[in-house]
Amino acid sequence: FLAIFKSLLDKPYKSLSIVSIIFSFSIILVFVICRVIPFDPARIAWDSRQILYIFLYSFFLSIPFFFSGLIISIAISHAPRVVNKTYFSDMIGAGLGALSVSILFSYLEGSGVIVLASLIAGLGSLFFSLKEKTYIPLKIIWIFLILHLLIVKPQNIINYINITISPYKDLKVALLPPESRLLKTSWNAFSRVDAVSSPAVRYAPGLSLEYRGTLPSQIGLTVDGSGLNAITEYRNNPPSPPLKSPSIPPLLKGEEGGLTDDLGFIQYLPSFLPYYLKLKTHDSELRTQVLIIEPGGGLPVLMTLKGFPSPQSSPKGGEGGEGVFIDIVERNPLIVKFVRDDFGKFSGDIYKDNRVKVWIEEGRTFLKKVKKKYDIIDLSKTGTISPTSTGIYGLLEDYTFTVDAFEEYIQSLREDGFISITRYLLPPPREEVRIASLIMDAFRRTGVHDPSDRIAAIRTWGTITILIKKSPFNAVELDRIREFSQSRRFDIVYLKGLRPDETNIYNIFKEDIYFRVFGELLDPQKRAGFYEDYLFDLTPTTDDRPFFFQFFKIRKFMPTYHSMKDKWQPFIEGGYIVPVILIESLVLSFLLILLPLSWMKREKVEGRRGQRLKIILYFISIGLGFMFIEIVMIQKFILFLGKPVYSVSLVLFSILLSTAAGSYFSKRGETVDVGVLRKRIKIAITSIFFILITYYFLLDKLLLYSLGNDFVIRIFITFSLLFPLGFFMGFPFPLGIRAADLCDKRLIPWAWAANGCASVVATSLSIMLAITFGFSSVLLMAGGIYLLGAITLFVTVE
Repeated sequence: FLAIFKSLLDKPYKSLSIVSIIFSFSIILVFVICRVIPFDPARIAWDSRQILYIFLYSFFLSIPFFFSGLIISIAISHAPRVVNKTYFSDMIGAGLGALSVSILFSYLEGSGVIVLASLIAGLGSLFFSLKEKTYIPLKIIWIFLILHLLIVKPQNIINYINITISPYKDLKVALLPPESRLLKTSWNAFSRVDAVSSPAVRYAPGLSLEYRGTLPSQIGLTVDGSGLNAITEYRNNPPSPPLKSPSIPPLLKGEEGGLTDDLGFIQYLPSFLPYYLKLKTHDSELRTQVLIIEPGGGLPVLMTLKGFPSPQSSPKGGEGGEGVFIDIVERNPLIVKFVRDDFGKFSGDIYKDNRVKVWIEEGRTFLKKVKKKYDIIDLSKTGTISPTSTGIYGLLEDYTFTVDAFEEYIQSLREDGFISITRYLLPPPREEVRIASLIMDAFRRTGVHDPSDRIAAIRTWGTITILIKKSPFNAVELDRIREFSQSRRFDIVYLKGLRPDETNIYNIFKEDIYFRVFGELLDPQKRAGFYEDYLFDLTPTTDDRPFFFQFFKIRKFMPTYHSMKDKWQPFIEGGYIVPVILIESLVLSFLLILLPLSWMKREKVEGRRGQRLKIILYFISIGLGFMFIEIVMIQKFILFLGKPVYSVSLVLFSILLSTAAGSYFSKRGETVDVGVLRKRIKIAITSIFFILITYYFLLDKLLLYSLGNDFVIRIFITFSLLFPLGFFMGFPFPLGIRAADLCDKRLIPWAWAANGCASVVATSLSIMLAITFGFSSVLLMAGGIYLLGAITLFVTVE
């Protein structure tokens, strides 16, 4: 836009002032407009208008970014010889914004952060007005209106620009019954958690149809409106004798102990299997150490507390003594706060029990930190079924389910310990089978080449439970698994030596596909052919390729389409959206980069055409390289920092702050000398390349080695590792702008546009490459792209 409408540069401060206030106004206006666009991804399958709404969303959401990009372009074009300071300021602001926005969400919630962003943009307009007195009274009035909305009457934010939630999300569905009510809503940097009282909240994943009793009262929990979980009411009664009711048989017939009547349903859940085996085959009076990773509303904790008899006086957190002791690891502190504090009495204060210790941490980070050995590791993360059934998580990284993760879980078990995973059934089988593939590879890494005698799987009418034992299952345990399944009418999917007539008995499928699929996968002779022929990609995911929910194969497009009953919604929401976005961004970038070129042909332009094209190619290269590095580093540090939002914030802050420092020091002295430009670009890009080569070989090892450190130390390590790379990444752009100024000053906004377009293309391209080759390979590619850009500019600036 600026390359064509150059008149905006005639009075740059006036233009900056006006565009900034429009930018400020557009932030709130666009958010309000997007609220009224009836876009809902759940309707895509039957409402073709949703495609139009997607384009409307894209158009309106791009408006504030158009004006912010125009502001930076005007500033750079106006004073290219001090671009190092302009770029320095831009990067400093971006880095501080990336860091502070994560903190602000906890205080201002989603809508408040939108308003604050508008306020900051308005203040920027006021600063620009100091040079040329342009509409200052109107700007002051606008700023006071925003302050009034943000501070004086914060409730107005909720009333006027509240975030709209899809009516198909779990939270909205749970609130449909007339007697339902929303109990509490809380925000933090990466989530919104809601507690709801509703008859629709009946949470007992895979509950046996043999259970004739009632469920206790429950309070529903949702994260971002989805993944309905529940806090179960627990009166914390003293231990009761075994139940005598014929409708609810006791937990262990002929033995003392058992569950109180209000929690009798727990023994009928498939996820109770590892606890059942421990009670039946081990001395339950000895110390039992349990790790529960992300228990949601706490049902697995209740299962452990009430399933194991334990001395009444137990040391806090299991520091010595006999009985059961539980470590709870939960990444979201809001969920812990809801269970422990806000609804503590309702939950029976289970998180304040002497046998329980709660850690706000990522599971693998916790294991590195404490280095304990466990009898049971519970990974039964079961929310509602709907999101994963459509493949909406296809591009979501998940470091809980990788080969590297399961290797750590296995090594953290005692010799006779169990890992338990419960997931919902999603025919055709994919998630549950990929978990089995992860287990196989993880065992092979630990030296067990045939782990088929260490894996068991059972299914209910709606869930599958996979049980892993560090050592082979013995004959008694195999009999107990059969006994557990038969008494609750669960079907066995896999046991070593399982016969076909022992499965598909109670919850009958027309074809027992789970038995067949698990058998082929766990058979060393059939495994390779199974991976090749199966409808979905079920090959094991690793920390370098952590896309657990990415199952689609391009070459199996049509068979997959038919298996989804001729619905294309899963492809839009899943992995196929990446190439679509890539093609869209390539087409738009091609048009946006060529438009100024066609406009320039009408004018006399200094310099050779070849020079102009090489400069544009240089800026495309550094845009691709810069974004490749950002995307890869954000992904690499997710596991290290524990949460995606922490990685986004801290990695962006570290890279942008160090880039700002590099930009500032990219210019020494006022004299523009071609030889100096070439020398500095060569040093910077050579340094970037060799740092990336070093990171390719060492970064993952360094991060895993440091994973067990405290969070503050990990923040320091993150900044220390990224600062040298970011510092040299701050050189190429300002040096390139000065090279463009030497060639033709009118190229500067065009170069900025090409750089921005390349950054957009790089976001989807880097993910596609990472799915295929892994993030480490993308890092290496980024170094090569930087080198190509440098070679292009060396040929140009002679």
